[in-house]
Amino acid sequence: MTGRGDPLSPYLFILYADVLSGLITKAKSDHLIHGVKIAPSAPEISQLLFADDSLMFCRATVEEANVIHNIILTYQRASGQQVNFSKSEMVFSKGISGDLKKDIANILPITIKEQFSKYLGMPTVMGRSKSQVFNFIQEKIWNKLKGWKEKNLSFAGRSTLIKAVAQAIPTYLMSSFLILKGNGGMGFRDLRAFNEALLAKQGWRLITQPSSLVAQVLKAKYYPKDQFLEAKSKNQMSYSWRSILQASWVIKKGSYWTIGSGDNINTWTDNWIHQRGNTTMWTPQPLNPNYVKVKNLMTNSTNEWNTHLINQIFIAHEAQQILKIPIIDRTQEDTLTWDGTMDGNYSVKSGYKAIMDWGINTDANKANSSNNPKDFWPKLWNLNVPPKHSHLIWRIINNALPVKGNIFKKGIQCDPLCPRCSTTIETCHHVFLECDWCLR
Repeated sequence: MTGRGDPLSPYLFILYADVLSGLITKAKSDHLIHGVKIAPSAPEISQLLFADDSLMFCRATVEEANVIHNIILTYQRASGQQVNFSKSEMVFSKGISGDLKKDIANILPITIKEQFSKYLGMPTVMGRSKSQVFNFIQEKIWNKLKGWKEKNLSFAGRSTLIKAVAQAIPTYLMSSFLILKGNGGMGFRDLRAFNEALLAKQGWRLITQPSSLVAQVLKAKYYPKDQFLEAKSKNQMSYSWRSILQASWVIKKGSYWTIGSGDNINTWTDNWIHQRGNTTMWTPQPLNPNYVKVKNLMTNSTNEWNTHLINQIFIAHEAQQILKIPIIDRTQEDTLTWDGTMDGNYSVKSGYKAIMDWGINTDANKANSSNNPKDFWPKLWNLNVPPKHSHLIWRIINNALPVKGNIFKKGIQCDPLCPRCSTTIETCHHVFLECDWCLR
């Protein structure tokens, strides 16, 4: 027997979960239960299992409810574990009658809900007000911070606390939803850029792992006849997909195609000619629809370009560029290569760096640069000095120190003159550059 804390417990749990998954899969293959399909060509999903959070799908019939109940009983007898029905929830599709819901509830004694509020810590239903859905993030950060003795920390210490706690908590959600419009500054990450870098990672997985379940489902639903980078925005998209699609520009701008068969590369919209550092094509697209894919520009029998066709369609400079690109093996798939890493695979770190280098997030640039060159602030935060020194410089430049001149402007009654020289109003500029006391 194994108990809680036993090193074998996690492995046994995985074995039990695998048995449960096998029972559900067999019932589906025997057509005893039917999963859900979100599109005609989408795979049928009967289960989603992650640790002890399990979702099972079936039709709302008494017969299929009995099958699910028998699977649970078989699992309990085989594993010795008991399913906690009081902590389980059951959700029905629209249009299911109240009587049928009661009949199924008599078979499966599970609480009936209108919808699942969260799964794996993420919201399952998104309304129009995104701020209301994600308010729990702010509450979670506040609950985490208010337990600390933040008032006893220095200014630099508080910023370190925020970096370690507040910026780390929403990372999991930002990998699936576009939730923030944050600015950088003070050495913090630009949260909007970081959010898009995380979402671009999901898009990269859809491209490089097309056989994964999520890639098959999203393709069947949103871009059944196209590739991910060709997907278009449409009505009634899930907010998660809308977020991933909105961040796809990062992959489009920072990657290029390596030629294989040419089947997956769009001649006019994908970056494959100029590759590194330039995504612009100068040749106008012809009206002839036969040249949409790069494979149409190759000869039929050999690994060679159709030189005559290319010289006829493209301007001279781009035609020369194309003819210099080697066609090594047309039996291989086309490969998308990320320009920001040595191995060509996208990473969140390289994506974030690319976004910041491109300067797309103008709000962050405005926040990080007033009358100073915009590259000054990164240099400040990268100085090899104690954090309190760099934060002091930032506060001086932004006139954010409680000198008497600033306190007087806030309406607090005090003598605004410098207490050291008593000749002029105490400002940041005076204290650090003009006062006789500092010039000694």
